[in-house]
Amino acid sequence: MWSAILNSNGQVTLPRALRQALGLAAGSRVTFEFGSNYATLKPASNSVDHACGMLHRPGAKAVSVGAMNDAIRRCMRESRR
Repeated sequence: MWSAILNSNGQVTLPRALRQALGLAAGSRVTFEFGSNYATLKPASNSVDHACGMLHRPGAKAVSVGAMNDAIRRCMRESRR
């Protein structure tokens, strides 16, 4: 179990081990679900609309889907370390 302290601005720094376990990095979005006396934090999944245009670079060479999949796998492996 992890714990953190709420600062005067209402912010909490998540412990590194928790961020790593959830695959969170700076800029990651999280969601909160509330029960009667608890809250659950979960990584938020973005819709496809969020990714629209993110990969476009004027003048850049086109990349195959296979190359993109390889890059995604590589990033996922690195983020789990």
